[in-house]
Parts: sequence; structure tokens; C-alpha cells
Amino acid sequence: MRFLDRLDNEPANVFESDVLEFKPWLSDVKDNLVDAVELVVSFANANGGVIVFGVKDGVIGRKNAITGCEKYDLDVWRRGIYQDVRPNVTVDIEELQVPEGTLLLVRVPKGLGDVVYGTSGGVYKIRIGKNSMPLSPDKFQSIKVAEGVIDWSAEIVEEMTLEDLSPIEIARLKNTLKARKPSSDLLGLSDIDLLKALGIVRGDRITRAGILFLCDESSLRERFPQHEVIYLYQTRETEIEMRANLKLAFLGLLERLADLINSHNPIRTIKIGLFHIDIPSYPEEAFREAILNALCHRNYLEEGSIYIRHTPREMVVSNPGGFISGITPDNILVHEPKQRNRHLAEILEKIGLVERAGIGRRRIFVPMLSLGKRAPYYEADEHTVKLTLYNGFFDERMATFVAKKQREGFEFSLDHLLLLSYMREHPEIDVATFSKICQRPEGGARDILERVSLLPIIYWKEEEKRKE
Repeated sequence: MRFLDRLDNEPANVFESDVLEFKPWLSDVKDNLVDAVELVVSFANANGGVIVFGVKDGVIGRKNAITGCEKYDLDVWRRGIYQDVRPNVTVDIEELQVPEGTLLLVRVPKGLGDVVYGTSGGVYKIRIGKNSMPLSPDKFQSIKVAEGVIDWSAEIVEEMTLEDLSPIEIARLKNTLKARKPSSDLLGLSDIDLLKALGIVRGDRITRAGILFLCDESSLRERFPQHEVIYLYQTRETEIEMRANLKLAFLGLLERLADLINSHNPIRTIKIGLFHIDIPSYPEEAFREAILNALCHRNYLEEGSIYIRHTPREMVVSNPGGFISGITPDNILVHEPKQRNRHLAEILEKIGLVERAGIGRRRIFVPMLSLGKRAPYYEADEHTVKLTLYNGFFDERMATFVAKKQREGFEFSLDHLLLLSYMREHPEIDVATFSKICQRPEGGARDILERVSLLPIIYWKEEEKRKE
């Protein structure tokens, strides 16, 4: 109704969106129903929405824009839409009375995540922005994979058999499991039973995740050419000192990348009384978790490689595929975890390489902040997620304080460290500022500040003692 009140100054199409469409009423009632069916399909394939019939979308002036609807039968419309959409969709149709006439509001529910909707005549469309765009089954699958609705990694590759798996990679998998989870019941299984328990093998066929874990480089190049990590080490912006294009199975890839990064990862040692702190340029726990996240969450239907750009001042890890719907750089620390490739994440969890309960973000941020380094920084658009780890500066005071308190048994939460990181450069903090830093509502941020308010005081008192 608010939009209708603004039609004297703006045309209706200004207000259209991915969940709202205005349509004029046509003289042939059957044509209106045909339009409704195609729009229902496009909205059901996206996020649902509302179609308003009886309003021209390119006309300024309320009286000229609102045509109203006439000579329709609501039962015919409901039945016609239900029957002409495949699979069937039940919509809610409401009559809205306005001074200029009657409008029909067709409310379309969001469709089932892994279902592609079409008309009985074979028309497939999806709502993108203000437009209903043609949709092929392949395009639909690509969209749903990007959203994490369809799990690409869990699909079976029919032409691959057990004979295609690498004995070397199977041994590497078992060694990783033994090192990470030495008490796991999985260690007592035979090779084939272990692979079945991990979900890598189903029947006598291999999942896509299984190929990524257990096939050799030649098979990976043939089956999944997009599976590539490009490592670049630079000491100057215009010169690449080292480049490695890696198309290896997951576990071998992680080992190789750790070796490459640690060869350019100097460590500084700080002595504190009878013990010392090793401060690497980039803590291995942080960069390993960043790489695992990139491998696990990338969109394998998108072309492009994972890039690791390593310099003495920063390390940037970027992967194809934006964040899954709902996650943004502004809520990544607190949002419930979502996996684009759930099967892949499950395997990594079962062998002890990742945690699926959101702990991975802590593994990236806590080591960096504990050493007095700048907080990691996320950027994202529709096609790429980028994470930057910073090395250029570290605060010896904070690293020393955190290390001493940890030895005394104090466990720092991520919120503690975010607060300390801010307070080492600022004399005070308010709720609104900390709300942005910890990515929580102001009520939650206030609660955290009340519970940990003594921590900065302790920090600064110990700093004053040190200066004295």
C-alpha cells in the first residue's frame, strides 16, 4: 500500500525486486493466467515472492498506473496455477480493494531447495533481481550448489571404481586419522570398511569427495581440473619469487602447502622469565584452517583456482564461490556454520582435521590475536571469498600477557581477545563499537563487556608494573 501511494511520483517498476513484481491486467483473462504461472515458477525457483496484478509497471501517476482486475474467477486461478506448475505449487491469492479497482496479490512460497520448477509446457525460469530469467537444469543445479542446498561433493561418479584409488593416498588418510584421532574405532577397520564408514565408498562406487581425497594427480587433472591451489610467494608486489600450481589429493596438498609456507615463515622468540614464546610470522594453526576452509567451502562448479598469496606482511587466501546465503563478512564470527560441501566437511571432521561446530573460525582468529597481531579480515562478493592474515606488526606486550595468563590457567575466548586487541590501542570502548567488533547485537555485546570488564584493567595494571 505504501508503494501504491508513491505511484504519483515514481513508476511501479522502481519498487520491484527479487520478491515483488507488478503486472498490468490484460484484456484476455487467459493471458493473465499464463503470465501468473510463469512468474510463480520463477519465484518458486528462487526465494518466493508476491505478484501484484492490476498495476502497470512503467507509468507515473496512480490513476493511470492502477488498472485493476476484472472478469476473473479465483477458484479457476488457484486450480490453474496448481495444475500448470510442475511439481505442483499451492499459492495464496488475495483480493485487495483500492479506490481505482481490485488488485490480485499472488503470494508464492519458496520452493523446495533441491527441486526445479517448470510449467506444464516446459518453461523453466528463475527470479534474479527484477527479472525472470530462463533456467536450464544445469544452471539450476549450479545455483543450488552455490547456496549449499545440493551437496556436490556427495554425488557418485559412476565411471570411477575402487581400482582408481591411490594406495599411497589411502595410507596417508589412515596415518592422518591415527595422528589426529588415535583412539578412533575407525582405525580397527579394513581399508574398504574404513572408506565405507567415511562415506567415500558407496556400494562399489566413489563419491566426488572420495576422488578429491584418494586419487592421484593424473586422475584429478582429468576428472576435476578446477581442483587447483596456486601458491605465490612475493617479497615485492611486482615480482613473484616462488609459484607452485598444485593439483594434489587433499591430504598431500595440505602437507605440501605447509612445507611451502613454513619455508618462508620466520619465527621470533620472546623470553619471559624461565620460558619463552615462539612468534611465527603466520601461526600454522591459522593458515592451515584458512586453507582447509577454502578447500571445503569453494564452489567446485565454478571455474578458477584457490589462490594463496604470501608476502612478509600478509597472506591472502581466496577461493571461488561467495559465502552461502545468510553469511557475510559482518557476521562470520557468530553465524551458525553452513557447509557448501557437507560430505567433504564430514570426512574432514571424522579424520580430525576440522570441527563443524564453528570452531574453525576460532582456530584462525585466536592464534593471530593471542600473539598481538592484527585481526584477520574477510572480504566476499558473489563469486569469491578472500581471507587476509596480517604479519607486519605484533604487540609484544599483549603476546606476553596472554601467554602468562594461559600458563596460569586462564582461557581466553575470542571475545576476550577481540576486546584486548582493541583496548591496546584505545583507552576506552563503548557498547556500539564492541558490537561491531564482536559481531553481536548490542545487548549481547553489553553482556560480554560486563562479564570481562576486569580483563583490560588487569592488562593495563600489569603493563604499568612492567614499566616500573
